[in-house]
Amino acid sequence: MLVVFLNLVLPLAAQAQILQPTGFLSDCRPPRDASGNVTSGTISIAVCVNQIYMLSLGLGGLLALFMLVISGYRYMTSGGNAQQVESAKDTFTSALTGLIVLLIGFILLNVINPDLTNLRDFNLDTRLPLSF
Repeated sequence: MLVVFLNLVLPLAAQAQILQPTGFLSDCRPPRDASGNVTSGTISIAVCVNQIYMLSLGLGGLLALFMLVISGYRYMTSGGNAQQVESAKDTFTSALTGLIVLLIGFILLNVINPDLTNLRDFNLDTRLPLSF
């Protein structure tokens, strides 16, 4: 456990001198100069929503896979107890159903229109008159 923790924390300490964030949601943070002051720039709400959508999709998939592993472990260690076996089967079925719904939803949105899963900023044409 300590080795896993050190492998996760030490690289972060070594990268402490990076000026601009480069990780997840880095486009949603205001830009800063070398001294750490906020500079002028634009933050795109569409990019932020798209990154949050992709994060939630990934976390949902990881949670479903984690529940599949847990239900398999509970099934193997049930020791012949019919109630525990049935509970593990129900958990497995629910996790697998959730994973399939998650994947089919993403695939259907991509098939219908790929722009539904890849949000971009929209520009309003201000040259058009607003009155009729």
